[in-house]
Amino acid sequence: MRDKVRVYPNGWSYRCVKPEDFAHESERVLKDGYTAIKIYPLATPELDPDSRLRHVSLRSIDSDAEQRAVAIVRAVRNAIGPKVDLLLDVSAELTTDSIIRLGRKFEEWGIGWIEEPVDPSDVEALKKVSEHLNIPIATGERLYTRYGFRRVIEMHAADFLQPDIGNTGGIMEAKKIAAMAETYNMRIAPHLCSSPVCTAATLQLDATIANFYIQETYPYRIPEHFAVVNNAPELSIRQSYIPIPNEPGLGVELVDERVRPFLWATCKL
Repeated sequence: MRDKVRVYPNGWSYRCVKPEDFAHESERVLKDGYTAIKIYPLATPELDPDSRLRHVSLRSIDSDAEQRAVAIVRAVRNAIGPKVDLLLDVSAELTTDSIIRLGRKFEEWGIGWIEEPVDPSDVEALKKVSEHLNIPIATGERLYTRYGFRRVIEMHAADFLQPDIGNTGGIMEAKKIAAMAETYNMRIAPHLCSSPVCTAATLQLDATIANFYIQETYPYRIPEHFAVVNNAPELSIRQSYIPIPNEPGLGVELVDERVRPFLWATCKL
């Protein structure tokens, strides 16, 4: 279907704390040529830029946290302008009523999608959110095989499906999910947070489905992450596009000496 795919970066904002931090870092992402970015407005380091990304743990937030989430979205939108797609991931952290209330406050900022607004296994709640928000809904990283996606598709509970070939059943299973989604006018934006090997495999899926929309990537990881293969796809991103590898197989090969330190077991044949 295509020899390159549009991508968006994830992982660029993990050290951001204040809304102005997000705005500043998003400008750096734009300079790298990206035309879409994703942020986690609810899950941020608690006033500590050296801490890990923290998700909401009690299914609710107070008014201060809610206002902070809105301020983050506003700051990023103002920094990137109206032409760049702004995607939000809330990781199913709030209850259905809470995310509807908060989501309505996000609507004025032209959001491309809100990802995992509720637990993806609760399809009825997902449907309720989609009916109450004027923001497209994305979900799928925690759904497994085409059977896990079936009710979401049949109920039109989401607009973008995000199968991860690393856990949903591989390339062919994800391709079947994409075919099912196509018959229901849904688009595919594969989830991806794994190694360059999984990136290369996911690109093979992207190249072959008609309803592909955009691909998640983590281009800002440490160099060692990409060094385990001979030709990490992430390093070839230019102007928000990544070419489909045309080498044999998935298009990448493991570099033995770089992988060896991470082996936990070996076997002799």
